[in-house]
Amino acid sequence: MSVQIRVLAVGKEGLWRLVFDSDELHLYIECIRHGVCSAPADWMTIEDFLTRRPSDAHQEQAVRTLVSILRNAMTTAGLKENSPGRPKPKAHRPGEF
Repeated sequence: MSVQIRVLAVGKEGLWRLVFDSDELHLYIECIRHGVCSAPADWMTIEDFLTRRPSDAHQEQAVRTLVSILRNAMTTAGLKENSPGRPKPKAHRPGEF
């Protein structure tokens, strides 16, 4: 199993971390409080994490860090639409692939 972990926020309440299992293609958010790891049933998808209103400043920092990671990944991986040498994406009508 190849797992990558990135801490999103650390505070006296505990820590939030992003966990990616590249073998299973699972990406989730975990909250560890008072040094006790949470059960897998308590882990959240990124969608669940981003759609919930942060309950405190600690979680708000975790959201900001995750958004920053995603933004950086999109730009540093050469995924900008106007990157030199990249073919322009084909235009699609809504509902087409």
